[in-house]
Order: sequence, then C-alpha cells, then structure tokens
Amino acid sequence: MAQSEILKLLPPEAIERFNELNKKLVDTQKGFVGLLPQIQAVDASLSKMSLNYKDLSTVIDKVNNIEKQQDTIKKQVITTYSQQEKLIKQLALAQSEEAKQNAILKEQIRQKNVELKNEAKINLAAKDSLDQLTAASAKLTRQYLSMSETMRKSAYGKYLKEDIDILDAKISEHKVL
Repeated sequence: MAQSEILKLLPPEAIERFNELNKKLVDTQKGFVGLLPQIQAVDASLSKMSLNYKDLSTVIDKVNNIEKQQDTIKKQVITTYSQQEKLIKQLALAQSEEAKQNAILKEQIRQKNVELKNEAKINLAAKDSLDQLTAASAKLTRQYLSMSETMRKSAYGKYLKEDIDILDAKISEHKVL
C-alpha cells in the first residue's frame, strides 16, 4: 500500500493533528538548532572556568603548602629562641657562680696573707718573745676555730687546745712582767 492510500484510511482530523505535531516537531528542532550555539558558548565558558578552577585550586594548594612551611619555620624559630634563652640563663648562672668562686678565692687569699704575715712575725720575732707567742697563739686559735666539734674533741683537737692554752699562759706571764 502506498502512503496516499494509508492516508485515505485515516480520519481527516487525525491527519490534521499529525501535520500540526509534525510542524511543532520541526519548530522544536529549529529551536534546538538555535540553542546549539548558545550551548556551545556555555560549554566553552565552563571549560574556561574549569581551567581557571584548576589553576585556582593549584594556587590554593601551593598557598597551603607555603603556610605549612611557614608554620614549620615558625616552630623552629620559637624553639631556637627558647634554646637561646636557656643558654643565656645558663651563662648568667655560670657567671654568678664564677663571681662566687672569685669571692671565695679572694677570701682564701686574704686568709693566707694573714697567715703568712703571722708566720713572718713568728719567724722574725725573737724566740719566746711576746710578738712570737701572740702570733703563734693567733695562728693556732684560727686553726682550732675552723675545726668541727668532732675534730675539737679528737686527740688532735685536744692537743691543739693545750698548745693554745700554754701559749696564752706564756703571753699572760710576759704581759704581767
């Protein structure tokens, strides 16, 4: 059957409705064809935006990495400052300890000088003179006073105390005369 014979079998309203739908279909196709350039433009814009987004994403990642590196460096700087402060405190402590040691040494030197002067007096003074007896008594008394209580009670401490007492008695005799 030819197409014209089929059309004769259909009611005219159906054919008219078919032609209207066919026309709408052609119009719709033309509309889609008209939208195609616009869709292509949007697609191109989206592609550019995608590239820009990728670039932006890459830049953001780089910035984040830089911030991480800065944080690491900041922590290192803080640690270095902390260590530096500790070293400064240790240096100050060492300097104060050195000053204390110097003061102790100066006092020891002063005491040795006093002892040496007394020794010189003893050596220069005539045997059993009042100067010699006084210097010897002073030397032994300083030695006795620097002893602990246990040392004073020991045999050596008792012997030293007896020597001091003997010297003091001789000094008293010389002063009476």
